[in-house]
Amino acid sequence: MAATQARGAEQGLDPLAASKCVSAALADVTKQLVEATGLSRLVVAGGDTSGKVCRRLGIHGNWVLREIATGLPSGMALGRPLLLVLKSGSFGDADFMAKALDHLKSLGERSAVTVS
Repeated sequence: MAATQARGAEQGLDPLAASKCVSAALADVTKQLVEATGLSRLVVAGGDTSGKVCRRLGIHGNWVLREIATGLPSGMALGRPLLLVLKSGSFGDADFMAKALDHLKSLGERSAVTVS
């Protein structure tokens, strides 16, 4: 994070603006990957990044499926056929990302539907 903030400062960006640029770039790349590959499962870490990714993908809500850890549910995206887990910064333990990926892999293809 420090290196990103330093690079942003070289471009005249304060730390918050640099962070928002990174989140926006991650959202753009995620959209390109989802559209190019037909990806049907996604785990996104970081609150700001999660919000930007969802907006870029046209997701306007999340139908909760199951809580994987306290405060961290899986869900079906509203607006796009995608299973997802959105992880905010301070939630989950060190192995949460592996748990989230295993959980999404365990869900059958029939779960990947659009609910609106």
